Amino acid sequence: MMTKESDDGPWRLFYEQIDGFEYESGNSYMLKTFMTAIEHPPADTSSFRHSLIEIIYKHPDAWAPLQQTNLRITPDNVICKEGLELIFKVDDSPACVTADTADKLRGRGWAVA
Repeated sequence: MMTKESDDGPWRLFYEQIDGFEYESGNSYMLKTFMTAIEHPPADTSSFRHSLIEIIYKHPDAWAPLQQTNLRITPDNVICKEGLELIFKVDDSPACVTADTADKLRGRGWAVA
């Protein structure tokens, strides 16, 4: 899961649980959450509890690379649909293609190795 703390902030990987949210496989989400500080958290755990306020939207499967980069997800953090591979065009923009297509595109110089 990716998260950011403000609209103009960077996307970061998020490994914690969100109270009140249950992920359904095959969907991408945009959520609004609330962070509460935890006094004296156990060792090796977060010092914040995250609670769901609202599911802004739920979208089947992964978004296209362009949609993800428009949401300010960095190209190296783009997520492809299952069965597709992330490659980078010669202009460093991401694309999601099958492994066979990735090999062909690299062979043609369309994608960087």
